[in-house]
Amino acid sequence: MAEDAAKLTDAWTAYWRTGRGGSCFHGPDMEVRLTKIWDEFVDDLPDGARLLDLATGNGTVARICAARARARNVNLRIEAVDAAQIDPPR
Repeated sequence: MAEDAAKLTDAWTAYWRTGRGGSCFHGPDMEVRLTKIWDEFVDDLPDGARLLDLATGNGTVARICAARARARNVNLRIEAVDAAQIDPPR
């Protein structure tokens, strides 16, 4: 079972290292659509809120939320984790 989990983690690591951005769904406007959804979500959060992004992939949702919080001058603490070995700044 641990071997299967390692293979799955390796597969997701390989996928996210291709540079895929926001999700495993495809489309030219996917990040624009995700931004609209998550901007609206962040707009409803109070100052000092905490956000947990599980299975963050390349961290697109966490980056979108952080950017919106900065634009609104809202303090938002974001924790983003994924089993894949990724490096969102890249």
